[in-house]
Amino acid sequence: MTRERLPNRREHEVFDFVFSRGPHDPVGTRYTAGLGRAAPGAPVTEIFLDCHKLASAMTDDARDIAVILSIALQHGVPLAPIRAALTKLESGEPAGLAGRLPVEIEARAPEAFDPRPAADQAGEGAR
Repeated sequence: MTRERLPNRREHEVFDFVFSRGPHDPVGTRYTAGLGRAAPGAPVTEIFLDCHKLASAMTDDARDIAVILSIALQHGVPLAPIRAALTKLESGEPAGLAGRLPVEIEARAPEAFDPRPAADQAGEGAR
């Protein structure tokens, strides 16, 4: 599969969320995420993620996770199988940031999990 070329100017949605790594991290860390689309109403094809702790390993990890997920989306890979494969806590919640980011994205852009048109999805049960 080839990578989808994105236009230089594109729609971008920004949101914040807090991720806590469990009881040993009760306050959590605030992140700012951005979702890029090639055109209004188009599927998400680019993800940005930043941690508000400058020059930290957490910031590097956040940016790297976003790059990996962006490359997957640009090659037509939905986020659902990626999220399902990542480590989870006993509660089923994501254990790490790489698992939490797709949860946050799904709340805002569910098409990133199954980019097929709704008509294709509706016909699945009839097979």
